[in-house]
Amino acid sequence: MSGRIRKVIIILTSILLAIFFFFAFLLGTNSGLRIVVAVARSAVPGLKIDKARGNFLGDLALKGVKYKNSDVDFKLDTLRLSWRPRSLFSSKLHINYLFIDGLTVNQDNQADKIKSSNKSVGAKKQTSESSYFKPSFAMKLQLDDFQANHLNIMGYPIDNISIQNLKIDDKTVRGHAFANQESWQFDMNVNGSLSNYFVQSRVDSEYANVFLSGQGGVDHFELQSLKVNTLDGQIESSGKVNFSELPNWDIEVKGRRLNAGKFIKDFSTSLSFDLKSSGDKNNIKLSISKLIGNINHLPVDGKMDFNLINGELRKAFVLIKSSGGDIRFDGRTTPNVQVNWFVNLPSLGRFFPGFAGSLQTKGSIGGDFKNPSISGDIWARNLLINSYLIGTQHLTLKGNLHPDFSYRVLLSMNGFIPELGINVKPFVFEFKGDLEKVIGIGSLKTGSNSIGLRLQSEFKKKGLPTVLTIKGNDVLIMDTNQYKIYASPDLVLNLLGTNLNISGSINVPKANISPYNFSQIITLPADIKFSNEESDKKAAPFTWSLNGKLALGAKINVDVIGLKGRAKGGIDIIKKSDEDIIYADGVINLVDSTFDRYGQRLIINPGKVVYSKQDITNPNLEVNAYRTITLSAATTSSMNPSGIPTSINDGETLKVGIRVRGDVNNLKTDLYSDPAGFQNTDIMSLLVLGVPASQVSQAGQAQILLQASRFISPGGGGEVANATNKIKDTFGLTRLDIESEADLTTGSSSPSLVVGKYILPQLYVSYRVNLVDITNTFRIRYDLGKHWQVQTEASPVSSGADVFYTNDY
Repeated sequence: MSGRIRKVIIILTSILLAIFFFFAFLLGTNSGLRIVVAVARSAVPGLKIDKARGNFLGDLALKGVKYKNSDVDFKLDTLRLSWRPRSLFSSKLHINYLFIDGLTVNQDNQADKIKSSNKSVGAKKQTSESSYFKPSFAMKLQLDDFQANHLNIMGYPIDNISIQNLKIDDKTVRGHAFANQESWQFDMNVNGSLSNYFVQSRVDSEYANVFLSGQGGVDHFELQSLKVNTLDGQIESSGKVNFSELPNWDIEVKGRRLNAGKFIKDFSTSLSFDLKSSGDKNNIKLSISKLIGNINHLPVDGKMDFNLINGELRKAFVLIKSSGGDIRFDGRTTPNVQVNWFVNLPSLGRFFPGFAGSLQTKGSIGGDFKNPSISGDIWARNLLINSYLIGTQHLTLKGNLHPDFSYRVLLSMNGFIPELGINVKPFVFEFKGDLEKVIGIGSLKTGSNSIGLRLQSEFKKKGLPTVLTIKGNDVLIMDTNQYKIYASPDLVLNLLGTNLNISGSINVPKANISPYNFSQIITLPADIKFSNEESDKKAAPFTWSLNGKLALGAKINVDVIGLKGRAKGGIDIIKKSDEDIIYADGVINLVDSTFDRYGQRLIINPGKVVYSKQDITNPNLEVNAYRTITLSAATTSSMNPSGIPTSINDGETLKVGIRVRGDVNNLKTDLYSDPAGFQNTDIMSLLVLGVPASQVSQAGQAQILLQASRFISPGGGGEVANATNKIKDTFGLTRLDIESEADLTTGSSSPSLVVGKYILPQLYVSYRVNLVDITNTFRIRYDLGKHWQVQTEASPVSSGADVFYTNDY
């Protein structure tokens, strides 16, 4: 060998040794690991590694690994790895220990848009069977111990995963896997070989307990037993799956006494079924031969049958029969689409709690697969949902469905809303859209005008943003014996996630408001409850905010328990999403208003409901109700002269009235005169009887006291009410007031002073003094139960006993 060749060999050997020692340094030392990490952080944008120790050829530890790009967000708090590199020389990957903690993987959810321009949906396609792939385990795997904690993969949290003694090669398959989550546990053992392995698994959760056992090989798996205890019943399954050149299966599932309403209040079922499914990717069959049991104690019997050939629905059939109604569905998609449905539920309340009335619907989808049409009708008769009467409605459905997942559907509805007293003729809404968004445009006609509606919702954006606009002009929104109201709404409702924001205005140009009982205006529905408990706030399905205006036009006529006039003005209404109180700011005035009570007509001026950015349920009231009296010499001479202005002459007028001031929770009422200076007894006498107190008989004076107690204390304010309450509290009385009692013989009425007290919870004693004839009556009432009472009565003129039965409807 020449010296030149020797030099070349020495140089090449030196280079190879240098490369070997360089890689040995990088892979086998802690310093080399740090160099590799530093190079990786520089070379890979978005990669961060906080700490690294150990080496690649033995024990390795990484902390704070982060990687982010446009497609993926990867975070790993801790990774520890111990493995045997020498095992690679025997084609074996042997990991002694692998531990990961705090792994989070999120992928940017940018789904590919469905494109059908170059596809013929529904057309028959040639299918080429791929050759059967039989796995080859040239590389063996042995994992002695794997632990993972605090994982969050694509939004699914998993904690405490353990895999022990996992071994996979061409002869052996074995291992034990365990996962422990807060609401469920998983345990699985595998033993055997690739050609014949055995599996046992168990899953326990608050909703179900699952037991699985089976055996299989590379090309098949036989499910020996699958038992699921859930919904107060059990599901059992068995079958076989073959992974041959054309994978196929044959599976049976039996369900027994399943209560689908276990988690639904006032709803229960006990259903059993036998299900069979078989086929391959070209021919899929599924049938339920027996569906029996009951829904809310109503017997149910049904069956289903489905068959898909080469991806096309050749047969679909569903039939459910019960004494409470029938459901039928049948259809196919080839050679043409033909789907029919029919539902008849004559008594909804027997199936669904909170519902009443009947529901019937029938329709069909048919035509060419590329552009099928839909047509149907829905009839709801005497529909009642959670005590709210919807009435009788008819909904018509027409439109087209396209294979590129776009659609155009027209809804039209006629019906009557009894609580509002209006006929909807018609309600028309047209929807069009695709998988990304939907736009709906419609109108609702009541009376001679319509409300315009526009809805837009975007499915792929976070929070499912939805906007509904409502616009109309002089639309009849209520037409009953007590209310006839027209409104011009201009509202925008924005829903994002669970946050609803309402903004805009409502103008009420004209209305007639004449309720039979004023309490109907301010009484809330019985099912509305208020609570300050924190649990109620958490249970709210969404938060909402409001920023709007309410404006009253010139034709708002009011007729309420003697109050007649017009209301005008407006208020701003505001509610913040983090507060429960609705605030208002503005003024509502009563114009040309009078108050008829006890045979007298009082003029109201001013009459104001004033809000100063305060709770809408507690406004400030500024009300003066008065009548004008023409004075005469006889009138003034009989009145107490103290404080009477000397300028009053015979024939001049005097205003006497009642003032109401303050907020609803703290009203103050007093009497006044213009000119001022008259005593309250004379003012009240002039208000009620038209003459001073000195010119009234004893009976008339008692009547004044009776009327005064009613006038002065609306809402609990005023001097008379305060004095009365003080006396009741001092002596522990249940009742102290003046009431008018009718004489059954003469038909007239006279006032009486009534004092009463409960001696026992069932025993009530009262003493009544007639203020006209100064007679007294002593009564004792005893409650025998919820509906029965015994009452005895004694007076100077008579005595007796009565038995009463009462029934509250």
